Amino acid sequence: MRAPVSGSVSFSGRVVDRVVITITTAEGHKVTLEPVELDREPPKTVRAGERIGLVARGHCSGGCLHIGLRVGDQYRSPARELGIERRAVLVE
Repeated sequence: MRAPVSGSVSFSGRVVDRVVITITTAEGHKVTLEPVELDREPPKTVRAGERIGLVARGHCSGGCLHIGLRVGDQYRSPARELGIERRAVLVE
């Protein structure tokens, strides 16, 4: 798994039964990724695209990654805001 944004790792640890990583951007936005499998301590700062861990298995079949985005006190759509939204395409 690679960091979707650049920033500082403001949290890295277990929340209930999953490991979570939170990256805080220079603008103060918080991007949360879970479930994560850490093979080493994450760096204090990361660049977009930098390897930060693995997607943990067992949560859902085939593996899945949950991404959260908080801007101020509001939760936003990470897919739309981070530009990772897949658009529907008609196939003939």
